[in-house]
Amino acid sequence: PGVDVPYERALTADLVIDTASVAPDVAIDRVAALGLGLERSARARRPAGRGAVIWLTGLPGSGKTTLASRLAEALTADGVPVTILEWLALRATVLAQPCPSPAALELAHRALACAAAELAAAGFVVVVDATAPRRAWRELGRALVDRFAEVQLVCPRDICAERERAVRWRPCPGAHGHGQAAAEWAADYEYAVNPDLIVDTGARNEWTAAEDLHALARRLLTGPRGGSTMRVRDLMTDKPITVDPETPMLEARQRMVDERIRHLIVVDGGRVAGIVTDRDIRLNLPSPATSLSVWEVNYLLARLTVRDVMTRSVLLVDPDRPAAEAASIMMTHKIGALPVTEGERLVGILTETDFVRVVARGETGP
Repeated sequence: PGVDVPYERALTADLVIDTASVAPDVAIDRVAALGLGLERSARARRPAGRGAVIWLTGLPGSGKTTLASRLAEALTADGVPVTILEWLALRATVLAQPCPSPAALELAHRALACAAAELAAAGFVVVVDATAPRRAWRELGRALVDRFAEVQLVCPRDICAERERAVRWRPCPGAHGHGQAAAEWAADYEYAVNPDLIVDTGARNEWTAAEDLHALARRLLTGPRGGSTMRVRDLMTDKPITVDPETPMLEARQRMVDERIRHLIVVDGGRVAGIVTDRDIRLNLPSPATSLSVWEVNYLLARLTVRDVMTRSVLLVDPDRPAAEAASIMMTHKIGALPVTEGERLVGILTETDFVRVVARGETGP
């Protein structure tokens, strides 16, 4: 911190390095090892799936906190990892002054947008409960996040003020030193120019409003990022089911039946070695007209492995490739699935069903 700033040594540091006696390269190795350990731990806790930010904005008392809770409950029931970032909680932690300066508010709101972006990048759906009266603060969130939706809550000021008085009273000196009600703090509130959803919380009840929010969240999670070209990663199925080349064919067939799928990716030594489909297995089953006995048929089938029936020449696709190009590849080669890889690492599978699922959600959703 500098020679003029008092320094407080850590009481329980995770790593202590005496830079006066330890060589720089050794110190770097120790820090790197610590960082890798933290990354492995964080990766194990990181939720699967794609993150997003849904920012609820509106005058104090317009219902942001209530609707944020309802939306989080609905997404949790869907199995979606979700967290709420509440401005009042952040303010109480970060801003010690009861009436912070404009510069402090600017910094805290920018930190809120950055925190939401980091959580979304980690796979969470982040519900931001923040008035954020400056439109630029909310637009920063949109600029930082691929999947972002701004929800404008509208409600008459007198209703907002009455709600706030019923819950809390936090007067803050105005320009002339007079106390102001909570709703009047946002007298210069800047409404969204082009919000993704407008909810009239003065006329709607919380349950029907929450249904609209839930529908918006589903569309946000299944649609392309930031309104851009739809990519393979927007459609693919994460964590595909895989088999080893030495897996018995009958076991692979039963796996398909149990999982209700038609494709299994074959992985050997961490790399994609092939793909086996229900058609590959059917073609290797004996004809009903065979002259072999039941015992002979069962003996032959038991000896077959995935390696014997799989397709070895597999087309792979990158997760950032446009989905339209992937669909064209599948149509040209008359295949129903594409393993998705980043380098040599398998990250997903794109199937015909993934395309159908997105279309169906778009047509039948609320």
